[in-house]
Amino acid sequence: MDACDENFYEMSYFLRDISKSKKTLKADYILFDGNDMYYLEYCSAHLQFYMNILKEKGININFKDYRDLDTGNKVMTSDSNIKKYLLKHYNYSIINMDGNIEAYLIKGKI
Repeated sequence: MDACDENFYEMSYFLRDISKSKKTLKADYILFDGNDMYYLEYCSAHLQFYMNILKEKGININFKDYRDLDTGNKVMTSDSNIKKYLLKHYNYSIINMDGNIEAYLIKGKI
């Protein structure tokens, strides 16, 4: 699977809709693979664009490695591999679903 797949673009549309007050942000972090710097350097420009717009509106969201979560983190992803990892390694509740994007409240490690 390419790092810049269509689910990835779904996240930028979601952030755009939040910036236009069409949707509400329920998470503080977008999950990513911290070992994949290609992802941050080449595939996230459109996400960072909307993240900057949101920041100007007082809404902060950052990237966070999906393997380094803390109890109480509110995170979101559209990546199926990250979803599978969360299922195996964390207790969580789903706090929002929008298409392939799921937001989670992390309750701790399993």
